[in-house]
Amino acid sequence: NRDGKLQLSEVIPLCVDVCVALSIPARPEEKITELFLKFDTNKDQVLSRKEFNKFFKFFLGSCLEEVVAEADAKTKAQRATLEFITISGEHFASMEVEGRWTIGQLIGHRGYLSTSDKVVARIVGLDSVAIHAAKTVMELGLTTGDVLTVVLESRPPAPAWEIWNKPPA
Repeated sequence: NRDGKLQLSEVIPLCVDVCVALSIPARPEEKITELFLKFDTNKDQVLSRKEFNKFFKFFLGSCLEEVVAEADAKTKAQRATLEFITISGEHFASMEVEGRWTIGQLIGHRGYLSTSDKVVARIVGLDSVAIHAAKTVMELGLTTGDVLTVVLESRPPAPAWEIWNKPPA
């Protein structure tokens, strides 16, 4: 209402908008009210600029903590589905790999994808640079001292329609 102070009826929609902008669930009005009353230090039922600054820093901090916690939980869940395999240059030599072989062929030849429950998520070289599976050993200049890390990810279960429409073996 442009009086230089914020009433609870102005703060609640603002807080909801912040949550929407951060793509997190909106805080319950009771929690916002509780915070409002906590930061209304002179108990005049409005937040002055100084009170609001403290209120909003605390509110925003709690929102960001939730965003970070949610991201951490997703990362942990994703890591739980990953498997890491190292292929050293000695493997290349022992397989009598030809320079025209692609990295994808190497992975398949080693039998890492012999089960249908894993897929290659990414391939990383020693310098942590992603490597495309279609690149050949020769293109990458791989030698016996080189190491590749193959990150396998659990394949999600096939949808029922895919299983039903699968031709018999």
